[in-house]
Amino acid sequence: MVGKLNNIITHDFLVIIISDFHRYNPEMVQYLSMLSQHNDVVLVKVFDPMEVELPSEKMTLTNTKKANQS
Repeated sequence: MVGKLNNIITHDFLVIIISDFHRYNPEMVQYLSMLSQHNDVVLVKVFDPMEVELPSEKMTLTNTKKANQS
């Protein structure tokens, strides 16, 4: 991914990254730091409270519409 970004992002870009930043390794953090030297980098963290502790009971997700059964 970094190689592709280097081909697109050179200087004076506005880079907006929307992520949970959960699995960012030290190399990615270093790359973002390097990227910010010549570009404006905006990091937006998204967070889902349910990811902290998933409920133990069985859950069913639905859009509340019932399918026709023939």
